[in-house]
Amino acid sequence: MSKPEFVKKRLSAIFDPAETRLIVIEDSFYSRPVIMEVFRGVGIKNDNAIFLTTDQFLDGSSYTFEPHALIIVHSNEAEPDFGFVQAIRKLENDPVADLPIIYLSALSTQSNIIKARDSGVDEFLSRPVSSHQLAQKLKKVMEAPERFVTTVKYTGPCRRRSIEAASAAQRRRAEDAKAMSDEGDKPQSASEALFHAISELQNVCVGLDDVESSLVDRVRELSISTMDQARDTDDIPLLQTATAVKCYLDGVGRSKYIESHVLEIGAEALTQLTILSESDDKERASVAKLMTIAVQKKLTRLRKIKERSSAA
Repeated sequence: MSKPEFVKKRLSAIFDPAETRLIVIEDSFYSRPVIMEVFRGVGIKNDNAIFLTTDQFLDGSSYTFEPHALIIVHSNEAEPDFGFVQAIRKLENDPVADLPIIYLSALSTQSNIIKARDSGVDEFLSRPVSSHQLAQKLKKVMEAPERFVTTVKYTGPCRRRSIEAASAAQRRRAEDAKAMSDEGDKPQSASEALFHAISELQNVCVGLDDVESSLVDRVRELSISTMDQARDTDDIPLLQTATAVKCYLDGVGRSKYIESHVLEIGAEALTQLTILSESDDKERASVAKLMTIAVQKKLTRLRKIKERSSAA
């Protein structure tokens, strides 16, 4: 006979930034100052955030307060190890095991988000994260924590909320889109502005000079705005596509290396994401994946070219 599902309600707490206490599990000492700046933007005091490495946490390093949540920061290029989250959830007779966990990673693929959820993570945030985004998630997990479920195969917050939240988000976006359409004058979204800027850059990308490079900066800024929009609406394919555009421009470094057909792929991807409905999950995910792979291949090729030039 299988072990029955055990469900318990986690205690809620009012989110007061000045009183919020966090344990931050971060193996990179270099990125800690950046994370601390995000905390300061939220209003979290320096003394209320304790940074520990994974080993320090597992070894039972002590701290002087009862934390409200755990923040796990994934700060390298390797795939995240969500087994660590599962180990936390399975700690016996330890109040930390039930704490809300917010996972931060730049590798915000759909696969990783699902793996994070299935390992026991409460919320996933794509890096770089803003103070506003983190404050929203902290308020959510502290004031309205999901029920805690224990079964043979899973221990952590109730995963049904992910399905329900996704469905609600899709309905909300559909209703918002319809409302704007009914109003007639639909405001330009960040993704639409990014599309037009990419198209403009594509038309002049041959032989860009220092003056025209300001357009590159504008596309980069609009990429960031689109990433923010995508996070706010839980639109993972749009987030991946906008991130790929930004990574490409950051990786190219100098405007003369920008290739027109890569921008064309980006513009086409944004168009497809606009046309495809929210129910076309696989198609939208495929569009974002193609853009991401295209950028990765181009940056790898460009890096090899630069290495050969340096060696010559």
